[in-house]
Order: sequence, then C-alpha cells, then structure tokens
Amino acid sequence: MHSSALTGEQNVTIGSTTYTATGEAQGTGMLFGAGIEYDNKYLSITRYNDVGGVDTDLTFFSIGFKIQ
Repeated sequence: MHSSALTGEQNVTIGSTTYTATGEAQGTGMLFGAGIEYDNKYLSITRYNDVGGVDTDLTFFSIGFKIQ
C-alpha cells in the first residue's frame, strides 16, 4: 500500500486577465515491486496503482551496476 498526493497549478489567460487555478488529489493504492541481482547488476520494477487516489498508474524500471 502507498499513500500519495498530486498537486498542481495552472495559469489561464482570458482576454488580458490571468487567473491561477490550483488542485490537489489524495488517496491510497497498491504498490508492487520486485528486483533481481546477478553478475554485479541490479534490475528492479516498481508499480504504483491509483496515484493520488485517481485512476493513474506509474511504473518505474531501474538498473544498477556494482563497481568493485
């Protein structure tokens, strides 16, 4: 499980007047991850479901090298 928040700000210009709008979404969702190490290399994947409590998913891939 994870708890996350999304925040954002946007400027909108109508005519010659600029307005600023802000928003935030908070929520929880599932978090999955796995990794493997072989020959001094590290591979991993992490997936976040429902980021900020909205139907938005993120997946991260990473690779690392161990220098001896």
